[in-house]
Amino acid sequence: MDVIVTDSPAQAFHRAADMIAAEIRATRKPVLGLATGRTMESIYRLLVRQHKAGTLDFSSTTSFNLDEYVGLGPENPNSYRHYMQEHLFAHVNMRLSGIHVPDGIAPDLDAECTGYEAAIRAST
Repeated sequence: MDVIVTDSPAQAFHRAADMIAAEIRATRKPVLGLATGRTMESIYRLLVRQHKAGTLDFSSTTSFNLDEYVGLGPENPNSYRHYMQEHLFAHVNMRLSGIHVPDGIAPDLDAECTGYEAAIRAST
C-alpha cells in the first residue's frame, strides 16, 4: 500500500480525483468502488468539474457503491443512492446501467447482497 502525504486536505482531494480520473482514462471499461461522505463530496466535485470541462468521459464507467441504508429507497433524500445522484451521477455521463447501489428496500436482503457481490465479481 502506498501512503501519499499532502500539505493540505485540498491537495489530497485533488490528488484523489486525479488518480480516479487517470484510471477512467486509462481503462477501456473502468470499474469504480464509490463511497459517500463529506470527504467524497470534494472529490466528486472535482471529477464533475473535469467532466464538464470535457476532459473526463464516464460513458464506459461502471460503479459500485459500498453500501446503502436498509429500509431506504433510492428516492429517499437520506439514501446513499440519492446522495450519489446529487453529488456525481446527475452531473456526468455515466450510463444508468453502469450505476450500482445496493437496494435498501429489497424484499430479501441476503439475496440482494449475494447478487450484488456476483455483479461486482462479473464486472472485473
